[in-house]
Amino acid sequence: RKNVRDYVASIKLVASRLTHKWEQAMENNEIITINSDLTSYTMDIISLVAFSQDLNSLNQGDPKIIQDTKYLLAKTVTRIFSPFPYWKIPLIGQYFDGAGFALRRVEQKYYEIIKEHESAISISKTLTEKEDKSLNSPDKSKSFLGKIFLLDKKENSTWSEHRLRGNLYTMFVAGSETSFNTLCSCIYHICNDQTGLQDELATEALAIKEFESAAGLEELTVSLPRMRSFLYEILRLKGPVPVVGMQSQKSITIDGVELPPKTNFVLLYRQASLMESLNESRRVPTGPMHAPAKEFCARRWLVSKTEGRGVEQELKAIKPTFKTGFRSFGYGVRVCPGRDLAEIETLIALSYILRNFQIALEDDHPEVKFIFRITETPDIDIRLVLKPRKVN
Repeated sequence: RKNVRDYVASIKLVASRLTHKWEQAMENNEIITINSDLTSYTMDIISLVAFSQDLNSLNQGDPKIIQDTKYLLAKTVTRIFSPFPYWKIPLIGQYFDGAGFALRRVEQKYYEIIKEHESAISISKTLTEKEDKSLNSPDKSKSFLGKIFLLDKKENSTWSEHRLRGNLYTMFVAGSETSFNTLCSCIYHICNDQTGLQDELATEALAIKEFESAAGLEELTVSLPRMRSFLYEILRLKGPVPVVGMQSQKSITIDGVELPPKTNFVLLYRQASLMESLNESRRVPTGPMHAPAKEFCARRWLVSKTEGRGVEQELKAIKPTFKTGFRSFGYGVRVCPGRDLAEIETLIALSYILRNFQIALEDDHPEVKFIFRITETPDIDIRLVLKPRKVN
């Protein structure tokens, strides 16, 4: 979590661009199609976090690396559901669907990024602090890739270039795709809510002093309990990864049946979160609304304590774990390493949006269904009507 602190300013930068773009569209009475903008939002953040490149696709359109990444995602879905692995045909298989060409371009781009980072960090070590600041360029030692290089040097170890490229691609794709779908689910639910949730979340976000300039990771986390509770419930029941596939490395015995190594499993994470455990310490909390586990409740993860004479203390959000039926980020050694970044990225986006706008779906908006591809994603574009938020 301490590393996420370094990225709050970058996330706010991209979030401010998003709201500015939507403000201009609102002034022109335009309908906002959020899918493309939220994809750009998450990819712009990941490019800054992972390798200190400001793609700014929100305002400048998709650069080639994003176009190729989107294409590879689409072709990954095609290959998953293909009746046979045509891409394994020697020499030509990778190019039947065009993915081979896109993959080569992406690999070349990551190769250039890696070399640029190595050079920048090497040069930075030889400069004085004053000289380094005068270059007015992003501190590449703070990026995900830069921290890998510094850790390698500290531990006298080396990642292969192939492994580096693979981790960059995984972070870029997984970090943007899951956060994009989570934000879509959040905004769609807020628009459909009939319990006053939007105003509650907006009031909470507006109460943070110096939100855009000074508020850091700790203040944002502590000051947004209602928004965090809402986000945790979205992730539990409407998150982007309802199931996960895994393969055993050794034999496993389940309910008296021995399964050999390399057995494939599908773990039903969402289904597990719906079950009421007999063990009270492992139950999904019912929250102040006393909601059963199978129901969606945006306030489920809220708690407040009282002390002498019934004086209510500050409202807090429980941090969910797999013990309370929460498996959205996995657990144990396979837990998602980007979970804290994903949380703060979503909280900042929702805070910027709700501080500035009242949001509603376009009139006669069709029902949005979430379909499973690589992640669970909206089946249609979500279209919003925006109004300026009136602050009392």
